[in-house]
Amino acid sequence: MNRHDFLAGSGFTASAFITPVPRWLVTPADETADHKGGGQVGRADLDELREAADDARRWDSKYGGGNWKANSVTDCLDHRAGPLLQGSFSDEIGRELFSVTAELSRLAGWTAFDVGQHDAAQRHFIQALRLARAGGDVQLGCYVLTTMAMQTLMRGFASEAVDMAQGAFTRAKGQAVPRVLAFTKLIEARVHARENDPGRPRRP
Repeated sequence: MNRHDFLAGSGFTASAFITPVPRWLVTPADETADHKGGGQVGRADLDELREAADDARRWDSKYGGGNWKANSVTDCLDHRAGPLLQGSFSDEIGRELFSVTAELSRLAGWTAFDVGQHDAAQRHFIQALRLARAGGDVQLGCYVLTTMAMQTLMRGFASEAVDMAQGAFTRAKGQAVPRVLAFTKLIEARVHARENDPGRPRRP
């Protein structure tokens, strides 16, 4: 994981998923997550990030993705999570750090998606997928990839969307909870419905 900066760029394009998606499908978890750098990262730091993520989820559920509290997630990523990724941490702490930062990035992506900022959403989703891989969080990676499939469908790339949803299900089967796997099938079904495809998504 490149700990030095978060992704930047502009404009949604399905081709931006060509590299990160296959990488996650082939290897959804990095072998190690320890790092030697600046200050020591500990449990208190993780708890702070988790609290920020939980807070953002609650506000998103109550008020939608465009609220000021959800938008503060981006600031948390840039000014709190980013510096922590430069620090020193064990493999155990590192995996949790990457995982919670992936969730923050997913939430930032969802906020951008909710207000129609698809280029920013795409960047955050790609980042979240890579962070989930660094943390070895296959279930979160599956959820992020399925969300990416939903965005891809909304942008008019149905065939790419169904491949992503099916890939997420296949890769995470046996590791993700039923609710997350059901989400992959829901998005796959939406693709078929949007395309008026008489075929049915594969059964779990």
